Amino acid sequence: MAGLTSGFETTSKFEYAVFDADQKATQHSDLATTSHASEPAITFALVCDLDGFEALEAEWGALFERAGRADQVFQTFGWNWHWAQTFLDADQTGGRRCPIAILTGHRDGQLVTVWPLVLQRRNGMRELAWMGEPVSQYGDILVDPVVANHATLLLDGWTYLCRQLRPDLARLRKVRTSATIAPLLAFLGSMHTVVLEAPFIDLTRMKSFAAYEERFSTRSRRNRRRQMRRLEEAGPVTFKHLDQGAEAEALAGVAIEIKRRWLIDRGHVSPALADTRMARFMQSVAGSSRHRNGTRVSVLLSGTTPAAVQIGFTAKNTRTMHVIAYDRAYEKMAAGALHLEEAIRHALTEGLDRIDLLAPKADYKKEWADGAVGVVDHAIGLTIIGRLYARLYLGYVRERLKEAVEHLPQSARQMLVRSHLRAAARRILALFGLG
Repeated sequence: MAGLTSGFETTSKFEYAVFDADQKATQHSDLATTSHASEPAITFALVCDLDGFEALEAEWGALFERAGRADQVFQTFGWNWHWAQTFLDADQTGGRRCPIAILTGHRDGQLVTVWPLVLQRRNGMRELAWMGEPVSQYGDILVDPVVANHATLLLDGWTYLCRQLRPDLARLRKVRTSATIAPLLAFLGSMHTVVLEAPFIDLTRMKSFAAYEERFSTRSRRNRRRQMRRLEEAGPVTFKHLDQGAEAEALAGVAIEIKRRWLIDRGHVSPALADTRMARFMQSVAGSSRHRNGTRVSVLLSGTTPAAVQIGFTAKNTRTMHVIAYDRAYEKMAAGALHLEEAIRHALTEGLDRIDLLAPKADYKKEWADGAVGVVDHAIGLTIIGRLYARLYLGYVRERLKEAVEHLPQSARQMLVRSHLRAAARRILALFGLG
């Protein structure tokens, strides 16, 4: 989205860090356990239906309050509740077809760990994946800090999962290098199929937006003022920051539509955005009064037209920017960049500590960011067929196919994206008997 940085130049005042310097999670290549003889045993169980999932609401929420980090906003009960409402069809809400496979661990009657997972049939295999895909941008588990021996919990939980579910493959995407589950995946020798970085803006490093702006050159600040004048000439400029409600719901749908048009124009294939349930999910979390997730929908209006829309989620004093979209008609006026500038200014007035721009590390994000955290897609083959699929397809063929698509002429890629979006729409309509 190069339009977000039109006319901007960064100075070298802030060094762009490769990884988050203040990560507190420790990365180990093994899980050597130590004895905690006095620590009570943890009882594991699997929740495989919606009724059992709904019953977890109170204790899951309490566990997140005690143990959750800002980057685990996608592991909250509310987030996954909205996912279940929009991504499970009528035939998947109960019985043997329900893919939910949530691992819970209780100690002395208290929930101390939750692993939000699904077990789905894909390519003839039983695949273990994160609950919340494809809308969740980070995958992880929750573990109560009162558990002294995390290593034992991780190994015992994994062993229980594999014995009960017998998956062919575990495909755990978008795991931060600082994730609670990361040491287990390293110990298991998981294959890294995709390696990205998620930039962030550290708001604690600045006292005001004026102080933040000092990272940009005089020329870039002058260009930004010129672009704002051009935008104002097109119509009065208004910024609105909306919590959950009817207006936020409507604008969330607009944001996804703008993003889809951008994909077609650029010829980028995105299975997540091609799925029409993505818009329904975003509208659900933006408009519903049930299971609030700190949703914030922000819009830059040119007159009455949304020139740029953002969808973010706030937890533990951090705003995670899930969708950043701008109308291509306002690209030369840098509507996307001006909107992001306003989002930073507004976050400072709210007293937030951080803005997470999520993966991938696009060029426009680097210009605004203070650092980045690694984000990795992991694959673990657990049977012969699972190991072959992970090694051959995920490890080699899939990337070659992506490269081949990226080298197609733009017109061919645009045709492919349009076809992909239409096919996804037909599949969803068919589920409701409307195809």
